[in-house]
Amino acid sequence: TLKYRVEQVFLVLAASGLLREHVSTHSHDGQAADQVSAMLTAIRDFVKDSFRVGGADHLDAFRVGDLSVTVEQGPYAVLAAVVRGAAPPDIRDSFRQALESIHLMLGSELKAYEGDGAPFERARPTLQALLVTRLRDEGRPVPYWRWATVAALLLAGVGAWGYTIYRERQRWQTYLDR
Repeated sequence: TLKYRVEQVFLVLAASGLLREHVSTHSHDGQAADQVSAMLTAIRDFVKDSFRVGGADHLDAFRVGDLSVTVEQGPYAVLAAVVRGAAPPDIRDSFRQALESIHLMLGSELKAYEGDGAPFERARPTLQALLVTRLRDEGRPVPYWRWATVAALLLAGVGAWGYTIYRERQRWQTYLDR
């Protein structure tokens, strides 16, 4: 029944790759957050070095099984979200808007980071708002016109079948009468 769920969101400094804030749907995911952040930075650097991408190009996403990591790059910070399932393409817009909001709120702290992580606590509500779960709509009723179409097709099929039986009996009776 799960359509998609945003399970973790990371806020990483673009210049250094340091994790500044992390939110998760599971309480035990915080232990590996620094490792995930470091690996994300390593993958991002690997892609830039190995594939000779331009300065404006960056890693957008990667996928492993039913997990995908969506990456939004800002001037001073990177937002990475771990999504389970098939998220719609417009979810990137909410990630982009959240990153822009964080840049507006913490632009000077992101630009001139000197080791103090306390200001980044203000970004936590914005990141937590991205932790969403969407379920499939299996319980919604089928529209009336679909039922009417199915009924009409069934009625037409039964009518055609009945007409062919009637016609066949008429032919048989004509044969017997001769």
